[in-house]
Amino acid sequence: MRRAGSMASRGGGGGAALRSAGCVYILVAACGGASSACSAGHAPAPSPAVSVAQVAMGPDAATAELRPADGRVAVGARHSCAVDAAGRVRCWGANDHGQLGDGTRRASATPVTVASLDGVKGVAAAANRTCALTADGKVACWGEEDGRDVLRPAVIEGLAGVSAISVEASRLCVVLRSGTAFCLGTRWLGDGAQEHRGPAVLAEVAGMHDVAAIAGGCVLSRDGSARCWGSNRNGEAGDGTREPRTVPVRVPGLDDLTAIAAGSEHVCALRGSGVVVCWGRADKGQAGDGTTAAHHLAPSKVPGVEGARAIAAAGSTTCAALASGEVTCWGGGVLGTLAAGTDGPAPDPSEARVRALSPVRVPELRDAASIAVGEAHACALTGGGAVWCWGENLDGQLGTGVAGSAGGLVAVTEFKDATRVAAGDAHTCALTSGGAVWCWGDGRRGQLGDGTLQSRGAPALVAGVDDAIALAADAEHTCAVRRAGTVACWGARIPQLGEAPDPAAPWRAPTEVPHVRDVKRLALGRERACALLTSGRVACWGEDALGALGLPPIARRGRLTPIAGLTGVESVAMGAFGACATTSAGALWCWGAGAITAWAPRSGDDKPVQEANIVKPAAVSSVRDAAGVGLDSLLACVARKGGRVACWDTETRALVPQVALTRGDEVSGLEDAVDISRDMVVRRSGEVGTIQASTQGARWVYERVAPGLDDAVTAARGVAHACAVRRSGEVVCWGDDGAGQLGAGAHGRSHRPLRVTGLP
Repeated sequence: MRRAGSMASRGGGGGAALRSAGCVYILVAACGGASSACSAGHAPAPSPAVSVAQVAMGPDAATAELRPADGRVAVGARHSCAVDAAGRVRCWGANDHGQLGDGTRRASATPVTVASLDGVKGVAAAANRTCALTADGKVACWGEEDGRDVLRPAVIEGLAGVSAISVEASRLCVVLRSGTAFCLGTRWLGDGAQEHRGPAVLAEVAGMHDVAAIAGGCVLSRDGSARCWGSNRNGEAGDGTREPRTVPVRVPGLDDLTAIAAGSEHVCALRGSGVVVCWGRADKGQAGDGTTAAHHLAPSKVPGVEGARAIAAAGSTTCAALASGEVTCWGGGVLGTLAAGTDGPAPDPSEARVRALSPVRVPELRDAASIAVGEAHACALTGGGAVWCWGENLDGQLGTGVAGSAGGLVAVTEFKDATRVAAGDAHTCALTSGGAVWCWGDGRRGQLGDGTLQSRGAPALVAGVDDAIALAADAEHTCAVRRAGTVACWGARIPQLGEAPDPAAPWRAPTEVPHVRDVKRLALGRERACALLTSGRVACWGEDALGALGLPPIARRGRLTPIAGLTGVESVAMGAFGACATTSAGALWCWGAGAITAWAPRSGDDKPVQEANIVKPAAVSSVRDAAGVGLDSLLACVARKGGRVACWDTETRALVPQVALTRGDEVSGLEDAVDISRDMVVRRSGEVGTIQASTQGARWVYERVAPGLDDAVTAARGVAHACAVRRSGEVVCWGDDGAGQLGAGAHGRSHRPLRVTGLP
């Protein structure tokens, strides 16, 4: 491409220009409508150059529907990219041409964030280049472009109102909201010319006004038909000939298409019935019909592929994501670890490229929602938001953290922006810095919030929550505080205001709690919740057994009522039948079951007899320096300012002990606690431990857990597992993994912390 100042003009007058990363693209127009000059194979008559304003918006941009972006996962020749829940792009693999968009040329075997780019809806990649489509309809690209390397995303100035993109090594095509399409490059742009000499040209694809999607040299119209153009050497135009086509020609017999994908010299399309048809070059199995015919000049059905919902192609490979969540692939680049079912003897797993003349299933992949295919590797995005890759890994493009030989199906091992973790009985959830929530483990009661009742061993994105600021979990449910101060919960139902429990109807997806506003943080019990409000007060709802809501006796609360007399609250914790709160003044208040115990000897023993429950908060008078509180089934602990922790047995001394806490109640050897949850503490050094009753000497002792973990900032414990957020933002878990609650694919038990995997 020529630089500014050396731009040549085309057409009837001075050509308008678009800029990207210091480059200038010439704008030319194709003929439109049904003019005879636009028939197949004929160049259009000269026409005036198209203005930037026309290209940017199109005639119907104000009312046109914004169609979905191309996808949230994309792969090039030796790199991969994915869009995370916060709308940022993460890329990994080779970076010698700036493919990772981070401003460097350093390769990375784990995802890195693309610089200065957010609000992204989708990505597309090919060879050493990637482009992103933003929510406001703009396009930014990075990597190898026209013989030069762009190390950071460069927005194509003046091009807006884009609804879909298609990227190739030497051609970028876009669909505008108006339904028109444009291609940027020098050859086969669909405007009636085979080649444009000199600078790259942005040309309008001839005669197209209702385009829904674009892939290489093919467009999918809103009426379900397809039109293609190009050299057509192998019949990739699909019109039954091998004649060059410089403008789109209709592919006969197709009027129900929902998606289209293009490889180097073949095209595949998805029909409304879920079957896939392909045409063009076929000598490497591109047709998926078990043969190696040189080419197919017209569409032919791929045998054995039914119920497909997404397709992707690159080089000589095509893959389809099925309604079952499985993925099947065929062609010349099917990967070695998918060996079962390929023609001939089973290949060496270290070989990335293996020809499969018929579709081959990707083993163990069960929840694919979209897919992306490269020259020798591929990636799939699951319905839960996890990314899995397989194939060649010489440049770290599988995202496992290690570059090496080809591999089977692996999870992208990056989870580095967590700020908080919460654990239920057998599920775990993490809150990210962008406000997204991911959950994994037992999902049989909807605990994962992904719209299903399925358990998952890898993190699943909670549907519809992208603005969470706080998170809490207990037993079989989870709740998030949203930026507006509202609360959304999922899993086993907490009785809402005035509602009776309904254990048969869990919330599979986040459900807003009515009438709850101005919430800052949450604490959850089995069938109840307490909210710390922005005003510093506490309000509770749900099952009110034994005064757990801190209000006068009533079965359930029909309206949200702040607890009287409790102000200036900084933290709140819930146990099985009670709750405690700390205030900015350092006071500790508790309420609920067994909150007061009277000493009343009976039959000669000195065991206490529970006399009453506290239905409004009572102060633990001996505590004046509380910084946090943790409640377990029979244990209460208060973290004091300065880092010391004091505990008491609520079975023998009640939730509100009548005898003052002394130095003897403090946990031996623990003087630097910075976070407490139930009986688990995080120390200033970053190590994690639990509080145990001592069998000799001191009443309570600290016992370190998770060997090797020395950089934790917060932790949470379930019934038999625990997780922590590290200073890097990674999440690690340990303990029982019977329901996948460790998120690391162990499905057993681990005494050492395992990194949660499976997220972009």
